Amino acid sequence: MTGFAVGAVSDVGRRREVNEDCALVSERVVAVADGMGGHVGGAVASAIAVDSLRVAMADPSVASLAEAVEVANRAVWDGGEEQELRGMGTTLVALALVESDLDGDPHLALVNVGDSRAYVLTDDGLERLTEDHSLVEGLVREGKLTPEEAMVHPHRNVVTRVLGLGDSVEVDAWQLEPRPGDRYLLCSDGLFNEVPEARIAAVMRGLADPQEAAHELVSAANMVGGRDNITVLVVDMVDGRSVVPERLGARVVRGPSAATVDLAGFTAVAPPSAELGRHGGPASDDPSSGVVSDPLDEPGDEDDSRSMLPRIVTTTRDRSSGRFTWRTAVFVLLVAAVFVTAALAVVWYGNNGYFISTNDSGEVAVFEGRPGGFLWFEPEEVESTGVSLDELTPVLRDAIEAEPEFGTFEEARRYLANIADQLDRAGASTTTTSSAPPSTTSTTAPAGGATP
Repeated sequence: MTGFAVGAVSDVGRRREVNEDCALVSERVVAVADGMGGHVGGAVASAIAVDSLRVAMADPSVASLAEAVEVANRAVWDGGEEQELRGMGTTLVALALVESDLDGDPHLALVNVGDSRAYVLTDDGLERLTEDHSLVEGLVREGKLTPEEAMVHPHRNVVTRVLGLGDSVEVDAWQLEPRPGDRYLLCSDGLFNEVPEARIAAVMRGLADPQEAAHELVSAANMVGGRDNITVLVVDMVDGRSVVPERLGARVVRGPSAATVDLAGFTAVAPPSAELGRHGGPASDDPSSGVVSDPLDEPGDEDDSRSMLPRIVTTTRDRSSGRFTWRTAVFVLLVAAVFVTAALAVVWYGNNGYFISTNDSGEVAVFEGRPGGFLWFEPEEVESTGVSLDELTPVLRDAIEAEPEFGTFEEARRYLANIADQLDRAGASTTTTSSAPPSTTSTTAPAGGATP
């Protein structure tokens, strides 16, 4: 008899407030779902998917597993309508022990929708079994991008197929031959987007205990950033009855009110943020379990998940809201530079320049700043002439009352010097000139009345 030995860890990561991943672990079926569509929507979508998959897998076969995914898709679609969470969706990758449709022998069935992945460990390394339903993966298959270019492509987070976007979905399905000693990995993109496949392979090869391997992989993803939720299932094929982590009161969040439903017979892995234990999983009194199933946190403000384009197969996972990229840093620096520049310009304008007016004593003076002040910058008296406004001529008085402005202090002083010259000339012109009374000459006629 062939069975599973499973190590399971799901972690919120280092940047997110809510874990939108959910995992199904049972004796016959294991699955990983990565939700999207907002904090609540993503968590609800992934939980509905694994719950529905569990219920629908009463008679495991390749065909029934694919049909169960269809049922899960419809459940997510209907759940979004009923709970007013339209646009929520989830990836789903599942591996099941089934009987062959042809000979009745035990086989493995593998199904996939979205960009969560399934791998198998081989002598040559890690072999990927699933194909991502993403924009860049399609470009790689068409030869338009290399795998290395796809890893850094700006649209690498655009997925083209998920559960919950419509009432039906296309499911990729395979039948595999189980062999004792084979080791499989099911994971969300929070692992392989952070940790190179060579490193993943080394961990899976180096740790015999699947639970320890799962913890170590989650720890590795958190060590290099943990920018997304991380869910890891390490599945060993064993000759005998399946061994799965002990169920610890599994619950699935059905909505923002944290209403829960007990899922008998399987484990829904959806822990909140927790301190990492020795191997990188949630710290607990039972480190061998690695499965924590608490209600999800209420929505935080750090990660608004992925926006979904309804009825169009392309869906964007918006990872940027949960991480601080170099583009964000450049944008913040530019905004800060604009703000600082504007502030300096205001300070410069408020304090720069000089003008001439009268001070509180009525004397003509030079002031630094702007007439009447600017914002919170009040003009400051620099130099007083000691000349009262009343001492000026009407023309000069009008000129001073107009508060003439100057670019420099020297220009203001030259203007005052010119006024002083005008005052001096005005004083000279008013100097009193002496005037003598005009002399009058009288001519007296000589005696005898004769005029000479």
